[in-house]
Amino acid sequence: EHGDIVIALVDGQATVKEFAVGEGYYVLRPRSSKADYEPILVEDDFQIQGIVKRVYKGGTRFLLESVSD
Repeated sequence: EHGDIVIALVDGQATVKEFAVGEGYYVLRPRSSKADYEPILVEDDFQIQGIVKRVYKGGTRFLLESVSD
């Protein structure tokens, strides 16, 4: 759904981004405060592998809990 944080497969590479729906296209938006990351515009050439439900931050370790279809 629009606004979900997803694990998406784009050009054979996985990325974690916010999912947005446009007219005839989709946008995978970064949620990072770093300016290095840019939105990815896609049409039908990607797959959503899962939806991020929780992010646990403990020191320098991260654990993503995802749900796949």
